[in-house]
Amino acid sequence: MLMPNEIPGLGRRIIAMVVDLLIMMMANQALLLGLREATNSLVLLLGLDYVILLCYSTLFLSARGQTPGKIMTSLRVIAEDGGGVNQTQALIRSVAKWTPLMGVLILQALFSPVPMDMQLPHEGAPSQPLPEGAVEGTVVFLSGCVFWLVLLAIARNHPDGRGVHDRVAKTMVMKLP
Repeated sequence: MLMPNEIPGLGRRIIAMVVDLLIMMMANQALLLGLREATNSLVLLLGLDYVILLCYSTLFLSARGQTPGKIMTSLRVIAEDGGGVNQTQALIRSVAKWTPLMGVLILQALFSPVPMDMQLPHEGAPSQPLPEGAVEGTVVFLSGCVFWLVLLAIARNHPDGRGVHDRVAKTMVMKLP
């Protein structure tokens, strides 16, 4: 059990997650530009993003208990017993944390296959019908947003502020002094 001054707020956690996502987006840019030439499948590209995100998160957490985003926000992931996070815990935590986000994006790409080179309509252009699957993709996206809000509510109602991914992996996030 963490002391009240060691429990990080939701804001720090979100900032750490956004920083990690930005780092991943910058790191993936060169790889994705090359792959876009080879494939037009957004599902494949998002699947690759997901795998790279899992590797990034798992490697940093198992090595030092911190991703770069957590280092910048003075957070550390520890095991429930207070020790370091092992590779299995780091992988379980990463899968449980990133699957809801990436799963929604991949499902949305599956349900509304829009070509990646599709041009946005400009002002004065005739209106076009919605692409096939656009409604289903929107429903998947909105359902994913509701799912994320439920996950946030679950984390906020836990005494230590632990999310589902922390409970599943038997880890917790602490604020460093």
